[in-house]
Amino acid sequence: MGNKNSSTKSLHKTKRAPLAQNGKPESISTSKLNEGHVESRVVDSEIEEIVDEGLDLNKTFYKFVILHAESDVEEAVRVRNLLEIKFNLKPGIVLAELPSGRHLFDNLSDALNGSAWTVILLTTNFLKETLCEYQSYITLIDSITNQHKSYSVIPIRPSRNPLPRERTPFALQVINALEERSPAFDKQVKKTFQESFYIKQKELWLTKRTNLYQNTSNS
Repeated sequence: MGNKNSSTKSLHKTKRAPLAQNGKPESISTSKLNEGHVESRVVDSEIEEIVDEGLDLNKTFYKFVILHAESDVEEAVRVRNLLEIKFNLKPGIVLAELPSGRHLFDNLSDALNGSAWTVILLTTNFLKETLCEYQSYITLIDSITNQHKSYSVIPIRPSRNPLPRERTPFALQVINALEERSPAFDKQVKKTFQESFYIKQKELWLTKRTNLYQNTSNS
């Protein structure tokens, strides 16, 4: 962290690609997604943001971010609106609403760092796009390697085009998904998204950003 300028410049030289069909990342193996690899990239992305923009304590910390297939943007927005309006879970954001033209990992790490919960939208399109596999691996490893992120990954099967349980990747089968078609959906949402958890996550987020800013300023 001592040579912040060279670190930041090297990140800016990375080719930025929007979340488009021709801009998908290469498929990655789970062997690359080890704890050190993920943690260093997430921290580097956050340092880059703070160095570029300065510490902004008023920056939005979202209650949830929805990760989704590229072809499910409209459905992700619908589910976001459902959670915000019906259950008063504000603010929320979908991955497609993050800045275009940035590297995929930068947007994904911002989403993980800047929200209390990560919602994975399980539709049949989930299995058709490599991007979804990438997102789910990174998200699950982040929740495992960071203790305060435990229980922060929430798969949701929407009422439209849901992914059948038997076709869901094993890594996600171990997490109880919220089923929009279930009569118990409302109760499950209220039980899962606890305000106390959000407040704790936001406090940790603010502390981390403040410490990173102080460390980079003193380097």
